[in-house]
Amino acid sequence: MTLIVKIGGAAGIGGDALLDDLAALARRRDDLVLVHGGSDETTRLQQALGKPARFVTSPSGQQSRVCERDDLEAFLMATALVNRRLVEGLTARGLRPMGLSGADGGLVRGQRKSRVRAVQDGRQRVLRDQWTGRPERVDTELLERLQQGGLLPVLAPVCSDDSGDLFNVDGDRLAARLAQDTGAETLVILTNVPGLLEDPARPETLVAHVPSERMDDAAALAKGRMAKKILAAREALAGGVARVILADARSEHPLADALAGRGTVLGQPLADATNNAAPANAANAANAANAANAADTANAPDAPDAANAADAAALADPTSFDAGFSGHRGLTLVRGEGSHVWDANGRRYLDATSMFGVASLGHAHPALARALCDQSRRLVSCFASFANDQRASLLRRLTQLLAPLDRVFLCNSGTEAVEAAIKTARRVTGRHGVVALTGAFHGRTMGALSATWRRSHRETFEPLLDGFAHVRPGDIEALDAALHADVGLLLLEIVQGEGGVRALDPGYLRAARRMCRERGILFAVDEVQTGVGRTGDFCAYQGVAGPADATSDDSQARVPHIQHLDPDMVCLAKGLGGGVPIGALAFRSSQVPRQIGTHGSTFGGNPLACAAALAVLDTLERDGLTARTAEHGERLRRWLRQRLRPGAGSPVRDVRGLGLVIGVELRDAAAPVLKRLQQRGVLVLGAGPRVVRLLPPLTCSWADLQRLGEALVQEIMGADSSRAPAHDAPADISGEQVLS
Repeated sequence: MTLIVKIGGAAGIGGDALLDDLAALARRRDDLVLVHGGSDETTRLQQALGKPARFVTSPSGQQSRVCERDDLEAFLMATALVNRRLVEGLTARGLRPMGLSGADGGLVRGQRKSRVRAVQDGRQRVLRDQWTGRPERVDTELLERLQQGGLLPVLAPVCSDDSGDLFNVDGDRLAARLAQDTGAETLVILTNVPGLLEDPARPETLVAHVPSERMDDAAALAKGRMAKKILAAREALAGGVARVILADARSEHPLADALAGRGTVLGQPLADATNNAAPANAANAANAANAANAADTANAPDAPDAANAADAAALADPTSFDAGFSGHRGLTLVRGEGSHVWDANGRRYLDATSMFGVASLGHAHPALARALCDQSRRLVSCFASFANDQRASLLRRLTQLLAPLDRVFLCNSGTEAVEAAIKTARRVTGRHGVVALTGAFHGRTMGALSATWRRSHRETFEPLLDGFAHVRPGDIEALDAALHADVGLLLLEIVQGEGGVRALDPGYLRAARRMCRERGILFAVDEVQTGVGRTGDFCAYQGVAGPADATSDDSQARVPHIQHLDPDMVCLAKGLGGGVPIGALAFRSSQVPRQIGTHGSTFGGNPLACAAALAVLDTLERDGLTARTAEHGERLRRWLRQRLRPGAGSPVRDVRGLGLVIGVELRDAAAPVLKRLQQRGVLVLGAGPRVVRLLPPLTCSWADLQRLGEALVQEIMGADSSRAPAHDAPADISGEQVLS
């Protein structure tokens, strides 16, 4: 996840200690963006030019620089000088920084304010012909291309509007805009004070933490330049950034200190990153704990009451004993049925996540519940050295569905299936090299993590396994060069889920398959999220390509099916068990000879999980869910495109997907949309900083998909959604309007 670091423009900031710290961090992650100011350098330059800087105070109390045309030219020169110094310093430390302003390449667009209101001598006046403004949108694709090219963007606080006019923007607000649009979890603002101080003259009055709901208190404390930083922090937090850290750039290790929380943390605390409402939850937990203690004292012999009270305390703060490895969305879910789940307060939510695609049949499906109940009364555990009827039935069914793959290894998760694929490729080919794609997600265990692309998943655990390389999807020349004689495995997703719900081009996939076959490299597809009916075929690779010259409304954004891809290995998990942990690796017996002891799993292929998977496969077949998923998915995507109108002038760039894995790419950050949808009772996922991902259960009714679509359009389009054309919306058999 992108990290935005803002270096203040005050004198004394940007020395060797800070550059050393930045360089150390940039070597560990490739998603860093650096923003700098230039206020003191501008003031110095204006003084040298004989036109001293002038400052005014806005009606809201914010101090701003007067920026007429001559002032802007001085600002451009000064910030270019600061930018060049930073680039030189980082280059000398072995990095590849690229000095830019927000105006370069249209990286950051904004709105110029030619008139500025100011208070002078107690009276308001209007300053005209000003060249200042605010940043409004970031071209995150351009930013990602720079980062993927190994460059560290270093941005000066200059933007342009749609007409091409340049203007000065506040560096802190530019950093906040970048943090929002890139989906950054943390924004660090380094300045020349320790952080937010209750008394600016006394460093010991540092405020260590301000939760989001107490930002009014922070604004009341902020004085001078700090007021702008608090304003920027509020904008970042409101836009979905988890936290903003204000820290001292003059310390010996300024960035490391900031990321350790030495400064002021605004928003979600670092020490409790999974708890978005720590103060309230802590208070509730304390009250529940007091109740537990009281019950224990009053009814000492009655142990169950004390235990219930203790459970209530844990429920009041559900993350108190959690490992803290995952972010927490502020809900405690306690029940599910069909396409809905309920929280601990009894509120119902439409679940368009399927819990990351796991609940393929929805929640509490009768066939799955019955299979689990029946099998739990017979036999739950049976390791692979003993045969089992449920396992044997499942293996036979999978080989029928995945023919000509005729052998299957059963495990417990997608990452385990990927690990098995990596080990199998090394054993069979005798080569250690693995090629995966940028944007890929294959799991979090060490082998699968080595194939995963996102730096934020990988950096803490490096060095990972040797021999792994990543190439850009669609770049056949790069793939050709990467598939050298030391490579034994090409691993890819037909539709990249975490990578933004992006489909790989069919021609690229066929070329990749051909190269692998010619060079003796095993070709594996990761269908962990897309398999088991999710895409409208049992697996995404099994579909038939449509005509290349299709011109229907759906042809441009539809993810095409793949014809005759014929992989050597297929990884399955998630929806295969309908919510019960299970994974599978299918392969050819002609390529992978039996060799006892080369791999195994204690729980893999246990009768309970196999019974669950058989119930899922039976239900898919009996209810025709795979074909219905293809129909519902295409229908929903077509309707969303009609309502959202992706393209110029729309807040939506694209609507894409296959079956019921759908991505809606926004121009702005997706996190605020996810938050608003949750508040209105709809749960969806993100897929990168700007993509809303929909993974509803395959059993989801058309009426529920209709409600999902309406909610999504309203939260993205806002007031404009009521004016979007419905295009033919015929009534269904119940008389309700349905999406067409």
